[in-house]
Amino acid sequence: MNNTIFLLLLIPASILGAIGSIFLKKGSKKITFNLKKLHDNFTAFIGLFLFGLSSVFYISALKFNDLTVVYPLSSLTYILVALFSVYFLKEKMNKYKWIGISLIVVGSFLVVLK
Repeated sequence: MNNTIFLLLLIPASILGAIGSIFLKKGSKKITFNLKKLHDNFTAFIGLFLFGLSSVFYISALKFNDLTVVYPLSSLTYILVALFSVYFLKEKMNKYKWIGISLIVVGSFLVVLK
C-alpha cells in the first residue's frame, strides 16, 4: 500500500516539476535584474509556483518510502521535460540525448529493484 501511495505522490510531483521547468524556460526570456520589472514576469512566477507545489508532493512521497528509492525515481522527470520541451518549446532531440535519458530510466529502475 505504501508503494502505491508514494507512486501516486511522485507522479504529480514529476509532472508539476516538468511543467514548471517549461514555464521557467519561457520566463527566462524576460528575466531582468531590475527589481522593479521582475514582478512583471508572470511566466517565471508560475514556474516557481509549480516547482514549489511539486516539492510538496515530493516531500509527501518521502514519508512513504526511502530516499534511496524516491530520489532516483524522481529523476524520471527528465523524460517529461524532454518530451514537453520538444512539444511546447520546439526543441530538437538527438540520439545522444535519447540515449542519455534511456540510461537514466534504466538506472532508476535498477536502483529500486529489491
